[in-house]
Amino acid sequence: MRARTAGRVAGCTAAGSVALLVAGLALAYVDRQLVPASLTGWTVSSISGWLVDVAVPVAGFVLASRRPENRIGWLFLIAGVGLGLVVFSSQDALHALVAARGSLPAGRAFGWLANWIWVIQTTMLAFLFLLFPTGRLRSRRWRPAAWFVGGAFALTAVAALIAATHSWAHPFALLGRPAFSGQLN
Repeated sequence: MRARTAGRVAGCTAAGSVALLVAGLALAYVDRQLVPASLTGWTVSSISGWLVDVAVPVAGFVLASRRPENRIGWLFLIAGVGLGLVVFSSQDALHALVAARGSLPAGRAFGWLANWIWVIQTTMLAFLFLLFPTGRLRSRRWRPAAWFVGGAFALTAVAALIAATHSWAHPFALLGRPAFSGQLN
């Protein structure tokens, strides 16, 4: 990929990730009084975490646009997309299923997505440690470790997908939040 094309792809990916994070933050702000305290994401810890999450795709953009051959920047960008999807999908599901029932389509689908998509950024973090600092494995001896990490996270993704599908009726139970006692149907 040419440097100019890589810069454009990295920029669009980073902009999309930041847009998802900002949209999730906006939904959390709108719903801060409408969602029970046990479900809300409007806490100092969550907000500061989301603001720090913005640094992930921005750093990925800088790295991938300046050194497109180094995989580290691309890992940051993929992790940024995962973070954006987690934040937006969980806040969209809260808005559609709790705060303003039926106001947004696909609330349960976004809750389902939020319950398993976290595997993406966790996987990218593991590969970041394996590929740092050059963007390549240190030697051929590290290949079994990379395959093990990939396999372990593939199994984790399958288990998370199964758990998310199983909790379709109550998607907030898997988000680390207590199940909402109100009717979500």
